[in-house]
Amino acid sequence: MVRIDVAALLLRQRCRAGEGEQAQYAKTLRLNLIEFRHLPVEKIAYELTRRKVATPHGGRWHGRKVARLLDRLHLR
Repeated sequence: MVRIDVAALLLRQRCRAGEGEQAQYAKTLRLNLIEFRHLPVEKIAYELTRRKVATPHGGRWHGRKVARLLDRLHLR
């Protein structure tokens, strides 16, 4: 007998949906990131925050967020 964990199944579905949203958001920032990609990720984070570019969840930009975004867009 196979037991299905409904909570785990729902979590996986939400994660897959989130991946599509993340990819779409990353594409909207592509031009900004191409302009800055020669800079260190912390400096890019500073510039995006200074220019009031919204993060996916409305917070501040951090180097790790920028690094993940650059990786997602294959810009580094």
